[in-house]
Amino acid sequence: MRNLVNKGVSDDDILRAVDAVARIGLKQLKLYFMVGLPTETDEEAAKIVELVLSCKAIVDKLRAETRMILNISPFVPKAGTPFQWLGMAPPEDLSKRISYIERSLRPKGVEVRAESVAWSVVQGVLARGDSRLAGVLASMKACSLSTWRQALQEHQLDAESYARREFPVAEKLPWASVDSGISLQYLGRELKKARRGSKTPLCPPVDCHKCGVC
Repeated sequence: MRNLVNKGVSDDDILRAVDAVARIGLKQLKLYFMVGLPTETDEEAAKIVELVLSCKAIVDKLRAETRMILNISPFVPKAGTPFQWLGMAPPEDLSKRISYIERSLRPKGVEVRAESVAWSVVQGVLARGDSRLAGVLASMKACSLSTWRQALQEHQLDAESYARREFPVAEKLPWASVDSGISLQYLGRELKKARRGSKTPLCPPVDCHKCGVC
């Protein structure tokens, strides 16, 4: 999963870092994970629990009073990134994985803070939405899930179909008029690499023309 999002960090790297900060007396340790990445299965939630418990064991051994916090966020594909063509995971899958992590870790003394799945779907709709959403936002009387859902209903739009929609790579995207500077060809290549689990190295300090920004 980490290779999918170009994070070249292993479990051993994380455990070594936790050991190092525990030894210097850190009072609070915060970990951050995403759920719902493309190709993710329920097994990934179990791996998160296993890794966090390994971190907790190190902390408890070296400095038992250290507070451990786990932040979890559903993955939201964003325009202008290699995942802009992909949809979000089903909300029921996100809720199931987050609930599993909470049930597994809270009794072990890990404080779990999970971002709302419902609000993450709102993010997913707005992140890859089209011009029809302008009317939805303009008609909202307040910033709440109920008014959001009511406004969508009034405009005969469905949040989940927006959030979960997958676009063909060749299709013109709703946000095509917004130029981020990064070429579509580059983003398409990065999507293929992500699916293969191939990592992209950091940009060189000078004379880099890979993505089109420089």
